[in-house]
Amino acid sequence: MKPLRTLFEFEKNNTTFQREITAGLTAFFTVAYIIVVNSSILHDSGINLQMAVLATVFVSIFGCLLIGLYANAPIVLVPGMGINTYFTYTIVQNQGLSWQSALGIVVISGLIFMIVAFTSLGVKMTQAIPSSLKHAISVGIGVLITFIGLQKGGVVLVHPQTGLQLGNLSDPQVILTLIGLLIALTLFILDLKAAFLLTILSITSLAAYIGITNLSTSQSLQISEYTSFFGSFSLKDMGKVDFWLAVFSLTLLSVFEHVGLLQGLLPNKDRFARSLKAGSVTAMVSGLFGTSPTISAAESAAGTAVGGRTGLTAITTGLAFALTLLFLPFINMIPNSATSPILVIVGALMFQSVKEIPFHNLSEAIPAFLLIIFIGFTQSIPDGMAFGFISYAIVRIIKKDFRKDNMVLFIIAGLFLISLFLK
Repeated sequence: MKPLRTLFEFEKNNTTFQREITAGLTAFFTVAYIIVVNSSILHDSGINLQMAVLATVFVSIFGCLLIGLYANAPIVLVPGMGINTYFTYTIVQNQGLSWQSALGIVVISGLIFMIVAFTSLGVKMTQAIPSSLKHAISVGIGVLITFIGLQKGGVVLVHPQTGLQLGNLSDPQVILTLIGLLIALTLFILDLKAAFLLTILSITSLAAYIGITNLSTSQSLQISEYTSFFGSFSLKDMGKVDFWLAVFSLTLLSVFEHVGLLQGLLPNKDRFARSLKAGSVTAMVSGLFGTSPTISAAESAAGTAVGGRTGLTAITTGLAFALTLLFLPFINMIPNSATSPILVIVGALMFQSVKEIPFHNLSEAIPAFLLIIFIGFTQSIPDGMAFGFISYAIVRIIKKDFRKDNMVLFIIAGLFLISLFLK
């Protein structure tokens, strides 16, 4: 026990072994839903469900162990909600690239993120982006995730004339989705750490009881098959504009996701820098493992809230992910109606950032509004970001605000403008 106390600096961080283990398990039960939800979203891109499950688990283990040992930080690294929807529904389904090329985009984006993280560019980049746009990105992604959740659950359907319509409320799948939403909302309001996981288990059990899903359909996961899947990324589309637009957008999203959370949870500058480096490495290897990029999960706050202060918290979470390998054969029994409510609640949580946008200031509010609306209506994160950044730059020009710290913003807006013309 003494080597652990020394390695993780228990006395310096005013913590204990028992407290760190408890924090790690708390964080795990809060974020464990990502195994099911991320795998389901990746499967929509064409990736085999079992391979998506293993990729999600393995990269989460890798990320948690790396940040725990290297940065001694109580941060959980898992595939990010929002970024995974961008991976599947924008890069693959909207832009028409293969999932192999999408993984290639993850690798290239991760390499750029590493350059940013191992220099001072990361903090400078985030400081140069107006907070109104950063919050608008979160809100816009929240709108998109909510729509995807409602659509996957059958609550919202495509209509040839009006665009969208309400689903058939007598459909058992829709009924289960709405019940799941009620359960998730109730458990979340009651502040149960495993609210999402319990929702998935409850709806899956109910679906099995009424015959929508079959408990006998579980399949053993052949990890040996994963070895041939590992490293399946492709760079054959590097000559396409859409490839580099996705790299650019994905890098911005990754940097924002990591820096924003780490600045809030890690006031220590040294641990912040090392955590950002660990996060960038894990984001890059996500493409090798076969998943969308990892982020510093907001659920890390659940661990720190119960006393997690060191890397042992993250390591405990990583080891808990390893134990889930014993139960993964049952993943394919989980219906969309069990995961859809989670997407809706996550979307609502991301939408909370709207209160941080100063709507009383039209020069800040209108670009943020356009960013949100275009993400929601075009179902494209980069298109929404393009209109948000370009309109913000136009506002700065109208106001003759050419301060040096706006130059990065103008460059980003210019790149987005070029990308729109090249489409």
